[in-house]
Amino acid sequence: MSSEPGRAVAHRQPTRPWRGLALLTFPLIVLALDVSVLFLAAPALSRDLGASPTELLWITDVYGFTIAGFLIVMGVLGDRVGRRRLLVIGCLAFAGASVLAAFAPNAGLLIAARALLGLAGATLMPSTLALIRVLFPDEGQRQKAIAIWMTTFSASVAIGPVVGGLVIDQLWWGAVFLFPVPFLVAFAVLAHRTLPEERADDPAPLDLPSVGLIAGAMLGTAYAIKSAAVGDLGVLTVAVFVVAVGAGVVAVRRQFTTPHPLIEPTLLTNRRLLAGLGLLLMSITAVNGFYFLVPQYFQHVQGRSASSTGLLMLPLAIAAVVASLSVPPLLGAVRPPFLVAGGAALSGAGFVVLALHSGPLSTLTLTLLGCAIVAGISAIGVVMTDLVVGLAPTRHAGAAAGLSETAGELGVALGVAIMGSISVFAYRAAVQGSPAPLDDNTRTAVADSITTARTLADNSPPHHNTILDVASNAFVSGLSWSAIAAAAAMALSVVLALTVLRTTQTPPPEE
Repeated sequence: MSSEPGRAVAHRQPTRPWRGLALLTFPLIVLALDVSVLFLAAPALSRDLGASPTELLWITDVYGFTIAGFLIVMGVLGDRVGRRRLLVIGCLAFAGASVLAAFAPNAGLLIAARALLGLAGATLMPSTLALIRVLFPDEGQRQKAIAIWMTTFSASVAIGPVVGGLVIDQLWWGAVFLFPVPFLVAFAVLAHRTLPEERADDPAPLDLPSVGLIAGAMLGTAYAIKSAAVGDLGVLTVAVFVVAVGAGVVAVRRQFTTPHPLIEPTLLTNRRLLAGLGLLLMSITAVNGFYFLVPQYFQHVQGRSASSTGLLMLPLAIAAVVASLSVPPLLGAVRPPFLVAGGAALSGAGFVVLALHSGPLSTLTLTLLGCAIVAGISAIGVVMTDLVVGLAPTRHAGAAAGLSETAGELGVALGVAIMGSISVFAYRAAVQGSPAPLDDNTRTAVADSITTARTLADNSPPHHNTILDVASNAFVSGLSWSAIAAAAAMALSVVLALTVLRTTQTPPPEE
């Protein structure tokens, strides 16, 4: 098949695209589950591996940061070697890294295994999204397909705690990594036989310096955020942050000077596209921080089991599904910027109520607020993802998909890093400032983490209720401060949607 240089070339176009979409949702489900499946494992990881609060944050979000750091390069790599081929290789690598994570003997090795999972996972999202572009060239069908794609991801993230809770209670935390392994292998075989292959006819070489700069910027930022959360604002933390920011600036500038950029420079100069990516980043950061903190509230403040906590997260998954699938018909009546602004306003209102609520929250209150927050942000995700994919020329589909998913996965990682760090900082400040009659050693131990506080309370019967009250009130304080930050992000999202994106329509793909 002849083609002009740089143009995408597709092979074996299937006659049943919806069947292809159904197949493509499977690696996405596995990828999304791994985002949140460990949200309920903090007590088990602290007990079995001796993981500290900072190590728990790394175990949870190094996965997302690694995915975000390599999504763009994997999108470009897919343009070179073929998106189906990269998808198959990524699934097999993900299966191998899952086995390593399941049997990690200590926190350090689990963090390393999670990073490998992120590297393998970075091959999956841009490949699936780029193949959707091939399967559904019609704009209307593509919007529906992307809505299903985003619904699958959002619902799987929400269901992650349900799966994790049930598996952790019945087996052990490592089992959450093992159950998808045989299915990943089966998918790799089916994908190789049934999905179309698609790649650029004349792909550009990879710009390895940009890869290193982007990955360094993200991981360096993560390190600085976590260090600041535990009160470490020393020279090393500041230096790492400065270097990370500098690496990010250099990486962006390099895309305009190198002959073979990772990111198409025209995408980086599109004001509306950048605003859309910013909206996607802020909204997913906010909602994933909520996903991270709320299960801990159910477990540590209300004293629920992992499986019970997981089941309480099901209404949020349902809200994500309903909201995502409602977007395509709503776009026929409501223009994209107003739909995005409405979603951000709904989520922002939920965060404001959460921030202003004094004292412990009831299960019903927290569930209703969570459904509002998740529904609003799910709508934003569908609209913004379709916008990014629709703006990109076909020959840059892999890179554009990688750019969109980088914003999404960076939001997932930042949700844990930023919201988790704000919560940790506020929790420790609240414990230290509590008027409760605790001696200095006990107060210091309680301030370490709410997990430590519950263990200490169980071993100190005379002070059991006092310790739990201090720790629970401090955790609620941390949740409130995190909600304030999320509400501010949603307010900024409303402003961006109604100003920069006000006249935006989702355009057809360029050739």
